Amino acid sequence: MKLWNKASLGGSRAYKFTSKSQSYRGIMATVLGIIAMISFFASLVSSFKAAGQISARMGAVGFVSIVFAAVGLILGVLSLGEKEKFVWFPRLGTLFCALALIMWCWILMLGTGMAILG
Repeated sequence: MKLWNKASLGGSRAYKFTSKSQSYRGIMATVLGIIAMISFFASLVSSFKAAGQISARMGAVGFVSIVFAAVGLILGVLSLGEKEKFVWFPRLGTLFCALALIMWCWILMLGTGMAILG
């Protein structure tokens, strides 16, 4: 698949042809990262609204979100090493998935600390 980018070289217009394509793993990592972030915030908001008394379904949503973030992180890191691929989606997916995992770890550590202390 040939893509072209406009490039300005010394004030003149030129076209740069490339054979790079989007990484499917990177796109999948980005989608999984977005889903993980949305489910994290949905779980967080519903937990605050219910004062911490939420059903086991939200726990399942959290677990699936962690799995999505872990799989997306692996896909994102693998797609960063692909040759002749654009790196926008792999970087974005890796960032979203890493942030989702960090946020879930933070919530789990807070919950564990509260259970031990209180």
